[in-house]
Amino acid sequence: PPVAEDIALLRRTMADKAGILRDRDGLLAAMEIVGELEQRPSLTSGMLNALLTATMILTGALDRRESRGSHFRTDYPGKAPPPPVHTEMRFDPDSGLRVTPRPVDYKTAPEKG
Repeated sequence: PPVAEDIALLRRTMADKAGILRDRDGLLAAMEIVGELEQRPSLTSGMLNALLTATMILTGALDRRESRGSHFRTDYPGKAPPPPVHTEMRFDPDSGLRVTPRPVDYKTAPEKG
């Protein structure tokens, strides 16, 4: 069935292009494939949710130009200082994906214990 094939393609794309090792070119290629999948006539609400989630992951990965945790940007191998903002992403049916930086006050942030 086309939907199962589309889901398999999305999974392969995210594993190959946005997995542990990633770079800008691969992330952009994944965004292109997500865009193509969004145009399929067999698009279901479940697949649309998966594509939106993939878009949010790819957007965040493109924005982070460093290696942190278990994700390694081969084009940005160094670790940067903690960012001064958190990124909030929301989907608005009228305007699409909205990305908003929210300042972080590290002095009042809860400590991990």
